[in-house]
Amino acid sequence: MADLHNQSTARLLSTAARLTEYRFNEELNDLGLSHTVLTVLAELYRFGPASQNDLARNLRIQPQTLGATLRRMESNGLLLRNPRANDRRVMDVLLSPGGARLLHKAREAENRLTNEILPDQHRLRISLLELIDSLSVKRWPGQKAPAAGRGTAANP
Repeated sequence: MADLHNQSTARLLSTAARLTEYRFNEELNDLGLSHTVLTVLAELYRFGPASQNDLARNLRIQPQTLGATLRRMESNGLLLRNPRANDRRVMDVLLSPGGARLLHKAREAENRLTNEILPDQHRLRISLLELIDSLSVKRWPGQKAPAAGRGTAANP
């Protein structure tokens, strides 16, 4: 491995993030999940039912890109699609009980891994959230920063 002591802080953050994500992806694979599916499950859990278009906008991806993922998730019993009560042309996507159980298992795995990697993580989390909020405002001017108000130590 390269001499990390001579790397910039940005490079160290990037390396730490990649290695942490690699370990977390191993945990997700053991549960039969991908990071994308976990992100969709977490979004539906936090904010409730949403149309495919609204969900894609919240996740900052194209609705067409999300469509194939949602179809796979629905066929695997992780989500449901129901017509919206006030406009039956719109199909709302919502978390199924099976999706909620799998999300809970993924969160447990993430918490276990995080505590293993960083037993004293509170200050780092605060610093990272502040950094993400600051950089998000520059990247998406005029919009609420994606990290602001989302997630806690126990909720991705």
